[in-house]
Amino acid sequence: MTDLDRDELPRTTDIARKALAKMIELEAPFTPEAYHVWFEYVRGRNRELVAEVDWRIASGQRFTKEITEGICKRFCLEDAGLDAARDIRKELESILETVLDEVTSASAATLDYREKLDHYREELTGPKDLSEVQRLLSGMVQDTDGMAQLNVGLQEKLAEASGRTQQLAKKLERAEKEALVDPLTELYNRRAFDREAERLFRRYKEEGVGFSLVVSDIDNFKKFNDEFGHLVGDDVLRIVGQMLKHSVKKTDFASRYGGEEFFVLLPETGLDTARAVAERIRARLAEKEFIVARTGERVGRITVSLGVSATRPGDTVESLIERADKCLFLAKQSGGNAVRSEGENAAGAGPERSDSAQPAKPS
Repeated sequence: MTDLDRDELPRTTDIARKALAKMIELEAPFTPEAYHVWFEYVRGRNRELVAEVDWRIASGQRFTKEITEGICKRFCLEDAGLDAARDIRKELESILETVLDEVTSASAATLDYREKLDHYREELTGPKDLSEVQRLLSGMVQDTDGMAQLNVGLQEKLAEASGRTQQLAKKLERAEKEALVDPLTELYNRRAFDREAERLFRRYKEEGVGFSLVVSDIDNFKKFNDEFGHLVGDDVLRIVGQMLKHSVKKTDFASRYGGEEFFVLLPETGLDTARAVAERIRARLAEKEFIVARTGERVGRITVSLGVSATRPGDTVESLIERADKCLFLAKQSGGNAVRSEGENAAGAGPERSDSAQPAKPS
C-alpha cells in the first residue's frame, strides 16, 4: 500500500460510514445503487448529484428504490456509456453487495445480542447465589466479546471495501472524462451538453430559475481546412475552444456541439447579460491573428458568429436551441463576426421587443 493509499483509506472509510448513516436516517433502500448515490453525495464531487439530492431532501421526498436507482442512472454511471464504465459498475456492485451483506449480518447479530442482554437482565432479577451470578456474568462477557469482534471485523471489511471503492472512483472519473469531454478542444461534448441542458430545464420548471444559451459557429471554417489542411483546422478548433473556456465563468457550461459549432449554457443569466458574454467572446477572438505554431505560418484572424436565446414559459431544449440557431443565422447573414440575440432585427439595429435582464420564469 502506498502512502497515498494510507492517507485516502481513513477518509474513504469515513465517507462510507457517513453514507450508510445517511441511508439509515432517510430510510433509503439498502441496494448497491443506493449506496453508490449516498457515497457520491457524502464525497461531494458530483455537483449535479448533490444538487439533485439536496433538492429532494428539501422538498421532503422519500428516497424510494425507484427514485434512488433513477438518480444513480442519471448522475453516476449511465452517461459514461463505455465498456470501462460498465465493468466498473459490475465490480462496484460486487463490492457493495458484500458490504451490505456484512451490514445486514451485523444488524441481525446486534439484535440477537440485545435479546441475550434482555434475557440476562431477566435472570439477574431477584435473589441469586454467587455461582449463578458468576455464570451469568461469564456468559455476558463472552457474548460481549463476540459482539466486539464482530464490529471490528465489520470495520475492517468496510475499510477494505472503501479503499477499493476509491480506486474504482478514480477509474470512473477517467471513463466519464473520455465519454463527456471532446478530446480535441477539451470542452464538454454534445452528450454532456444534452445532460446539462436537461438538468437546467428541470430546475427551470421546478424552481423557476431560468438560463440562457449562446450558440457560435466559426466563420469560413471550410476555408481553413481547404487552404491549410485539416491539422490547421484542428488548431483553429482548439483555439476557439480555449477562448470560450476562458471567456465564461466556471459555473457556465461551454461545449463543442459538433463540427465547428460551440454551445454555451449560462445558468441564472438573462438575455442582456448573455448577449454581453457573447460579444466578449466575439471581440476576444476577432482581435487576435492566428499563427500556426508548428510552421509559423500566418493564417489570419479567426472570427465567429453567435446567436443568443433565453428561456421562456413553455420552452423545451429544442425550442431554446431553435431560437438561438435563428439568431445565429441572422449573424451569418450580416457578414459574420457578429452577435444576434432574440428580439433584434436582421441588421442588428436594435430590439424588436423589450427584454428583461432576468431570465423568464415559467407560468
